[in-house]
Amino acid sequence: MITIFIILKLIIFWAILFFFGYQLAERILKQLSKETLIALSGLIGIGFYIFLINVLGYIIPINVAFYLVLLIFLLYGMCCFLRHRSNKREWGINKKWRKIILILAILSIVVTFIVDNRYPLGGDQVLLTCIPTAATIAEGNFPPQAIWMPQYPLRYHYGAHLFTAAIYKVTGLPLYMSYDIQIAVLVCVLFLLGFILAKKIVNNNKKALISSILMLGVGNLVFLKGINGIVVLYNKYILGHEIFAPFKFVFEMIESLFSRPVEMWMVNFPTNALSFVLLIGIIYLYFDSIQNNNKKVLLITIPLLSVLALFSEIFFIVVCFLLIIYPIVFGIISKNWPCAKKFLVVALLILLISVPIALVQGGVLTHYLGRDGHNLKLHQTYGYTNIELINKGFEINVRPWILMTRIGQDNRLPIYSLEFLLQWGLLLILIFCSVVYFWKKKNNFVIFLELAFGAFFVAPFFIVFPLELCSTERFFYAANLFGGLLIGLWLSNIYVDGQNKILKRFIWLLIGVLMLQTIIFQLIFLTVGYPVGKWNNIDKFFAKSNSFDVKIYQWVKENTTISDYFLIVQPDDYEMAPNLKFTINTGRMAPIYTYHANNDPIDIPQSYAFVELKKGCNTDLIKLLDYHYVLVNKNWPDGLEEKCLENNKLELKFEETEGDNFIRIYKVL
Repeated sequence: MITIFIILKLIIFWAILFFFGYQLAERILKQLSKETLIALSGLIGIGFYIFLINVLGYIIPINVAFYLVLLIFLLYGMCCFLRHRSNKREWGINKKWRKIILILAILSIVVTFIVDNRYPLGGDQVLLTCIPTAATIAEGNFPPQAIWMPQYPLRYHYGAHLFTAAIYKVTGLPLYMSYDIQIAVLVCVLFLLGFILAKKIVNNNKKALISSILMLGVGNLVFLKGINGIVVLYNKYILGHEIFAPFKFVFEMIESLFSRPVEMWMVNFPTNALSFVLLIGIIYLYFDSIQNNNKKVLLITIPLLSVLALFSEIFFIVVCFLLIIYPIVFGIISKNWPCAKKFLVVALLILLISVPIALVQGGVLTHYLGRDGHNLKLHQTYGYTNIELINKGFEINVRPWILMTRIGQDNRLPIYSLEFLLQWGLLLILIFCSVVYFWKKKNNFVIFLELAFGAFFVAPFFIVFPLELCSTERFFYAANLFGGLLIGLWLSNIYVDGQNKILKRFIWLLIGVLMLQTIIFQLIFLTVGYPVGKWNNIDKFFAKSNSFDVKIYQWVKENTTISDYFLIVQPDDYEMAPNLKFTINTGRMAPIYTYHANNDPIDIPQSYAFVELKKGCNTDLIKLLDYHYVLVNKNWPDGLEEKCLENNKLELKFEETEGDNFIRIYKVL
């Protein structure tokens, strides 16, 4: 339950981050207006907070790091403010535009928070790793270990989970809402960054606003699938036919595999939220450091680029590639080789420091190099062969006209298919028009944006991940970001500078078509939601104050630590994650040594050991898998509890009974 006290702590938490970001930006960046500093304050405050708690978490307890970094931010911000309060920056926009931007920024937070709360369960990535991992990080699981096998480091990008854990511990906001508020604030920050980046290119408030909105909201033509809904509803309600899931077409109108509005990608996958913010922010800072000949800007850019690897390693790799290739492309197009040389020198300075940091800070890249304390050769020998992406690398698609998104599934889609054309056909035409429009201008920013779109859009046609659980369509996430911004810049220029009324009306119509997918998406989850009338789709996994489970979870939290692993023979009732309810309510791990909560072992010794353990509760297997507690409930097979007591030294620590339901927790001596 959210109280006034929690809301107050939330306000203080975000205020400290933005205050620090503003003060740091003001000290380092030159000749910037107030609205630019405000936009950058969110980027810098949030990015630096995650960077520092991640670094300090290796030295001190992570729970201490959450508060210590906030204290450092507050003290630094106050010192800067008191020392330089006489130095006042000017606004670059008048009062009218300040009100417009402020209202839209606040509205973006409110709308996104409501939509994200009401979005279906899978959209919050609660499956497998997100919320249970955040719950364990909040209790001290750092550097993060995999919840399904805690002897093994989490090699996934865990930045969003780390930030969520911080919000939860510092503010007391329920864990299932900490993702939602994080995404809502980041959508606001991205909107502001899009505005200042676009204004730097077009130098016009109206053009910049249209560009930023389209960057967030440009969708595709999948809403046309709603036409099928007319036939479905007619057959059901007029003709009386029995039709399973008659409203399925509503989701088909907004959800698509290869292209979605940026806001939808952020709500769908929390790790995208800060990734997008970092992408736009890093580009802005990169060009600012060159234009103002200010090397101090690199002190901000380098940590932010390193943090990007904790959220999306493929975005990080593509950005590194862009920083190297862009100066060459710019030099060829503009023939301005002295300027191209400056771009290259700054890029090399950024990469020289940020890449080594990214390779040792944790996450996928650190794991790939074996720098997380695990021997890579040993790891390859003993398994994870069916889930380990990074050790296999990737394959080259020998048929690039076929989009092979997931190996082992029927997702080999020709790029000339109707489905792909619905999602990218119109967008590609408009992006091509924007490239032609800006070609003669040879704008530094626009060339980089065009190159970025090309890199992210083309990659999925040539790269195939040899893994069912991963897919190459994730490259398209950022393609939508840059493609939407390019389309926005082009349409806003034509609209504002044009004199033809018919052309202007056509542009409004085109913008309406492009935004329709976003509008439908927001209307659905601002009104009826899914399931219909449901406020939050995740709270059902959290124990209610008067439930049977709450006493159990409370005892576990008060009497055990994060290093105490629980043996639960039958995973709880959500099969896609290992003991989801237990983990998110206690912050403790109950490993089952397989990625999904099923009985099929994967090809590693520990997985087979867990299967054997469930048969006879052998003491050697309990020691091998390092269980400290045994949690017995009604789902245990008959006689297994007795075998555990017979084969092991167990001490009953907790017992609770309610009707047919019971829980007994034994400590392994």
